[in-house]
Amino acid sequence: MKGERKELEVTIFGSKYTLEGNKEYIKRLADYVDQRIKEGLKNSPEISSLKAVVTTLLSVADELFTLKDRMMKERRGSEFTEEKVNGLIRLIDEKIEQLHHY
Repeated sequence: MKGERKELEVTIFGSKYTLEGNKEYIKRLADYVDQRIKEGLKNSPEISSLKAVVTTLLSVADELFTLKDRMMKERRGSEFTEEKVNGLIRLIDEKIEQLHHY
């Protein structure tokens, strides 16, 4: 069954972890993290494993915060647009009401 929740053993940076959840999703996450750590070490082979992991965590956290900030800005923009549209609708309704009184 697609997306079934069961235990899954994954390997991240040479260590095995048994995780429970949506197997496909967990596998994607583990592969992403593993790849990011390996890229960090490839770009800076002189750093320790711990520093590679911490640097990767910071980089992924930065991506998360950037996406959250972008999402909040878009949400605020759409709320502003919705307020403007609602204001215009009220204005149109008022003008229509005024025309009915003539």
